[in-house]
Amino acid sequence: MEQTLNPLVPYEHHAPPGTYKVTVRFYVDENGQLSQFQPVTAHGYGMEEEVIRFLKKSPAWLPARQNGKKTGAFAEQSVNFAVEYDFSLSTYQLKAGQKNRLSVSLTKGKPGEIEIELTDAQITLISPGHFEIIPSKKGKALLTVYERKSKTMKYELGKVWMDIQ
Repeated sequence: MEQTLNPLVPYEHHAPPGTYKVTVRFYVDENGQLSQFQPVTAHGYGMEEEVIRFLKKSPAWLPARQNGKKTGAFAEQSVNFAVEYDFSLSTYQLKAGQKNRLSVSLTKGKPGEIEIELTDAQITLISPGHFEIIPSKKGKALLTVYERKSKTMKYELGKVWMDIQ
């Protein structure tokens, strides 16, 4: 499965870190052809769609047998996606119109200066890796985390969706 399944899909959709078990239900007919794809899970971030895309391209499956005769049957397939970043956040939820504290720490390497950007928010650096954020509206907002190595060198460590309540 790993050869054609794109494990980067949750990163491309800025999923929060974690392990996501994605399950899809589908029908295997008497000839082994797959159809009627239905996600069982609803993690989002493109993962259910990626598993369905992969299953649609897979070769014929072995059909079920009943009384020695091939027959159609429903089946489920689960796939695990693991999402890890080079940083961790103290929270992935903020409150709109209020002061929120957010701590950012690096999980790998020697830390440089950490900078963040969040759409539609006022950000104040409190101390290295610690920020006060006032988001202006509810919904989802994209947080970008950078590590500054020098005055001229800044590296993007990743992007993740924040839930603004």
